[in-house]
Amino acid sequence: MSTLRDPGGAERYGRYLREAPELRGKTMRALTTQDFERYRERRRREGAPGARRRRAGASASTVNKELSFARAVFNDFIEALEDKGVPPISNPHAVVRARAAREDKVPQRARGRAAAHGHR
Repeated sequence: MSTLRDPGGAERYGRYLREAPELRGKTMRALTTQDFERYRERRRREGAPGARRRRAGASASTVNKELSFARAVFNDFIEALEDKGVPPISNPHAVVRARAAREDKVPQRARGRAAAHGHR
């Protein structure tokens, strides 16, 4: 279980995600990686629909914090399902992060060398 450090921030992030057009009305099982990618793109351009004040788009750091909150909620939900013996769901946000992390670990030069030798 994640530890809640900032109840006000958690309430705010929850409101932003709940009001987001990409996520609104969907169950956790229905959310996809593409939903979170569209959320990221829109939040960089526009303010949060659940915000009390209207502002311009968010910084990359702010959007990353919001998505980290969503990831923690998913992880807690998955853990609760496992505790109950219910088949877990995949965390769509974790898939995007894992893919990016794998790509970042392989230096560009090594990727080019591997491709030249027919390796992926």
